[in-house]
Amino acid sequence: MHKQLIGFDIDDYVIVKLTPTGYNILSDEYKEIMNNYPNLNVDYHQYLKTNFEDAGDGWTRWKLVELTQTFGKYMFDRVHQPFENSIKFEVIKYGQ
Repeated sequence: MHKQLIGFDIDDYVIVKLTPTGYNILSDEYKEIMNNYPNLNVDYHQYLKTNFEDAGDGWTRWKLVELTQTFGKYMFDRVHQPFENSIKFEVIKYGQ
């Protein structure tokens, strides 16, 4: 096994596959926002687009900081994780 350290900023992107638990968390947060701000004119799909981008094949693209802010408090339970264990880091190599 070869290990390599790479520079990575918390505003860089990661690609993850959300689980049903992850989508349930997003749905619950959306409902809470709409209860607190009933005049807000944002449907659920618009809300999802403010959190992540569709990366195809079930993958979602997030800024690392937004992923951790959204799901960090739910990462205690290995059984009901909000996203699958496999994470892809989007690495941009400058000057090459």
